[in-house]
Amino acid sequence: MKAAALVLLAGLLAPLAGGAAPLPDSTRAMLKTLKLDETILAGLDQELAVPPDWVEAARHEGTVRLTGSWQPRRFNEMVKPFNDRYPFIKIAYTAGSYNVRAVRPLIAFQEGRYIADMVTGVGSAVSRYEAADALDDISDMPAAAAVPQDMKGKDGRWIGIRLRYWCVAYNTEHVKTADLPKQWDDLVANPRWGHGAIGLTNIPDTWLLPLWGKLGRDWGEHFTDRLFGLDPQIRKEGANALIGLVSAGELDLSIPAGDHEMEEYRRKGAPVAWHCPQPIPTATSEMGILKGGPNNHAARIFANWILSKEGQIAQFVTDHSPPVHRDLQLPVFLLFPDQVIGKPTAFRSPDLNAHYEAFTQFWDARWEHRPTP
Repeated sequence: MKAAALVLLAGLLAPLAGGAAPLPDSTRAMLKTLKLDETILAGLDQELAVPPDWVEAARHEGTVRLTGSWQPRRFNEMVKPFNDRYPFIKIAYTAGSYNVRAVRPLIAFQEGRYIADMVTGVGSAVSRYEAADALDDISDMPAAAAVPQDMKGKDGRWIGIRLRYWCVAYNTEHVKTADLPKQWDDLVANPRWGHGAIGLTNIPDTWLLPLWGKLGRDWGEHFTDRLFGLDPQIRKEGANALIGLVSAGELDLSIPAGDHEMEEYRRKGAPVAWHCPQPIPTATSEMGILKGGPNNHAARIFANWILSKEGQIAQFVTDHSPPVHRDLQLPVFLLFPDQVIGKPTAFRSPDLNAHYEAFTQFWDARWEHRPTP
């Protein structure tokens, strides 16, 4: 009775022992958008059944501060079900670059300060957080059990919250389907992609590092040399901006292009499409909770929610991010299923961070000696 009373006092719509709780209207609206029945949320009550002492502590904390790469507008839409379920937890969200969302919170922690309770999109900084012993063990979150083992840290101190597929964008008015590469080797073997047809942005860890991990360093170095030998355009813009340049006809093809970024252009009817040479570079966006933070329980409740079926679906509807949840690995949650289903992948595991320094040195030596528009 005590546990149930605490949950009721918390004002949660989250599950009580022995019965299912009603869904927030915001969740029902998201399911309607995807034309999905509520049965897809089977087991949600169990996923949201966090310990009552977390709820009680979170009520006193009142706030969770987190960093990430979600656009603020999308983030605000994404967390509406969370706000409905946990009205006593205020979310203080900071969107920003890799330096803002991953590096600065770690530096503050090492100085004995907290500017975030939870960090997301930390990528290659995971190893730095681990070396600093900065992350809490979050393996006891109920919803964490639904995330495949290779998408979370062996010690329980980080976990993936969304999938990312990194392929290429191409201009449908300038590029023939027959010229699209089936394998990555086909790209660098075809002179059609030379003389500035390709635009590159400087985030090789998203796509090239996992290819090195799967196909080997020798392959990676040879491929990289051949890629730069095509005389690509070295661009300062980010991946999303490069898709815009492809759409405008300034580039025939850009590398890399994320499925989530391409979706916006598809909805606008732009003359640009997404294509995946094999194997497909695939990654998760990692999340962690800072050890000893002042809002640890509120952070745990939010992290658990976003890993739940409800949080994963909310993220897909608002941010176009494919779920990591084991039960949601379905075509309906892929933006471009014809480009992904049945193709081999190259997964960017944080284990590849051990090779990150040598990889970046090799890449940077080629990147820095090319003219930039």
